[in-house]
Amino acid sequence: MVSQTPITSRRIASIAAFTAGGILSGILTVASVLYLDPLNPFVGTIFGAAVAIFLSLRQRIWSAWRISTFLATSVVAYFAALWSPGLITELLRSLRILDTANVISDFSPGIFALAGFVGAFVIMLAALLLFFQEKGWRIPTKAAALALPGALLGLISFLASTSIQNMAAQWRIPSQSWGPRPEQFYSAYLIWQPGIAFVMAALLPYAASVPSLLGNSVPVTRSQMKLSVSGKIFVACMLAGTSILGFLEGYDFYQTWQNQHHAEKPQGH
Repeated sequence: MVSQTPITSRRIASIAAFTAGGILSGILTVASVLYLDPLNPFVGTIFGAAVAIFLSLRQRIWSAWRISTFLATSVVAYFAALWSPGLITELLRSLRILDTANVISDFSPGIFALAGFVGAFVIMLAALLLFFQEKGWRIPTKAAALALPGALLGLISFLASTSIQNMAAQWRIPSQSWGPRPEQFYSAYLIWQPGIAFVMAALLPYAASVPSLLGNSVPVTRSQMKLSVSGKIFVACMLAGTSILGFLEGYDFYQTWQNQHHAEKPQGH
């Protein structure tokens, strides 16, 4: 029992550090959407950076391309969490599983829960492949199991949304812009991100085939850092997806700037 005490202390400290990092990333993400569109998928890089740094510290794997890939994954995860619930809903309607006359709000409990699960699934999949060197067909199953708390956190985010919006309104005038308002996302940032960080620290080392290197004095070998074939495919997909999203966001920014430029030009005459 005495010999296990240092390991237990490190594990508790790691969980606390992960959770604190999630809280910090949630606060920074809230601050970022004061200036960025909350529908911009690159908002997700704040949480991705926090998790990538903590996973690198925990696993003693410092790799620039691995961290960069995780950042790319966070962009794709944010995008998937935003848009996949709507796509799944439309698919279920086309298959006549859902009533076509039933209108589901974009900010309903089911949408929040589904978004929480999808975002967590992509993040967990990246962590297993990039930092725990998982191999085999069971990887998606493990990622899905680890992502289940994400659905619960999404539901809790929905339930707390109104209260958090009211609290934020005391400090800042709510946005009156058309479409989704940044305040509607605050609860997800402040609840889902710390919650998923906690789940990753607490459960990932047990779910992974390759255990956490925390407390292991043996350095990471090159063979331990090699990606499986599925890992390489995943990396290619994440980088390609982020490149496409980056191009689309850049094109949208250029179009917005061009329209504003043309609108302001006559005023100069």
